[in-house]
Order: sequence, then structure tokens, then C-alpha cells
Amino acid sequence: MSQTLDQISMVGLKKMHCVVGLLSTLLLLGSVASPVRADSLTIDNAWVRAMPPSVKSTAAYMKVTNGSDSPVEIVEVASEAADMVQMHEHSMKDGMMSMQQVFSVQVPANSEFMFAPGGHHIMLMGLTAALEEGDSVELTLTTKSGNSQVVQAQVMKNPPAEADTPVHAH
Repeated sequence: MSQTLDQISMVGLKKMHCVVGLLSTLLLLGSVASPVRADSLTIDNAWVRAMPPSVKSTAAYMKVTNGSDSPVEIVEVASEAADMVQMHEHSMKDGMMSMQQVFSVQVPANSEFMFAPGGHHIMLMGLTAALEEGDSVELTLTTKSGNSQVVQAQVMKNPPAEADTPVHAH
């Protein structure tokens, strides 16, 4: 009887080794097949311009730094603070400053892109509530590769002192 239990134990041990081996293989394959986050963006000095309560749109600004060796393309910005969120740029045309929507912005490899007053910015239109100085607005930036990054932007009347706010830089 003792041999039978030993034989049963050996069979059980062999099955367990097979299961562990199979699981190890699946984990290894899964780690190779799963996407690696290539978008290493850092967001600094995010802020939203405070407006009077009767104004239903405002703009958001920030510095986006790409720490990777490949350019990263931002294709969407979303926020529950507004019915519509769009990326815009200011440009001079026929001696007139105009603003138009852009459908993506590219953050060069190992470089930065500025959403800044007078240049590229994020428009929040159809605000869902009045934004007061000191409030925080959550913005979600989505890249072409499908990765998203959430940032909290402070509502302010003026840019933060440490913000780099050139007229137009990227």
C-alpha cells in the first residue's frame, strides 16, 4: 500500500511540475506579447485660466516633456469639466491673429512641447460648472498609441510663476 501512495504522489508531483511549467511559459509569452508603454510623457505646470462665471469656455496650458527616444503624438484631450475639449493653435494670417483647431500635436523625442498663451492651447468649451480660482480640473491626454495620461490642472488667473510660457515654443 505504501508503494501505491508513493506512486500516486509521484504522478501528482509530475502533474504539478507540468502545470507550473505551462504557467511559466504562458507568463513569459504574455510579457513578450503585451505592449510596453512607450509614451513616457511628463506634464508640468498644468493650469486653466480662471474666467468670470458667465463665460462658458476657457483654456488650459502645460508643459509636456517626452523622455523617450521616439516622438509622441497627442491626439485627444478630454475632461468632464466641459462639453467639448479641443486642441487649438494661434496663428497670424493676413495680419490677423486667428485660432483654429488642431487634431494632434507632436512632442519630439527627448524634448518638450508647450501649451501656452498665444500658441498651442487646450480649449474647454461648454463648461459644466463655473471654475473658480483654486479649483482643480482633471484633463486626460491620449496619444496616438492609445495610452492616456491624467493630469490635474489648477484654475488660476495668471500662469504659475514657475511656468515657462513663451509665446510659442515646441
